[in-house]
Amino acid sequence: MITEKLKRFEEKLEKHSEYSYILLPLAAFLGYSTGRLGHIIGGYTNSPHHWILGLIIAFSGVFAYKKKYKIIGMYLAAIGTAYFISDLNDFLNFRVWGPDLNSHFTFWGID
Repeated sequence: MITEKLKRFEEKLEKHSEYSYILLPLAAFLGYSTGRLGHIIGGYTNSPHHWILGLIIAFSGVFAYKKKYKIIGMYLAAIGTAYFISDLNDFLNFRVWGPDLNSHFTFWGID
């Protein structure tokens, strides 16, 4: 049942694939902005950092791309990669759990 719905959704996306040059960067910006807003709003909580979720979303996109869902996989990979980039500094310092160390939260940046 779920695979049938995914196939129908994939077919709808294929019909409008000429807009993918616009929609793919928008999906990436959606992932980045979601990550930044989550960083600003929830950066004070003692919880896992969101670069982990970004990696999970990006790898699930790669997995979906290798299976039969190529367009959905591309969008998931774009969203996950941008979500991951929004918390790149915590990944580079391998911060997995805890509140963010900086007290100045900005939208444009990699914290």
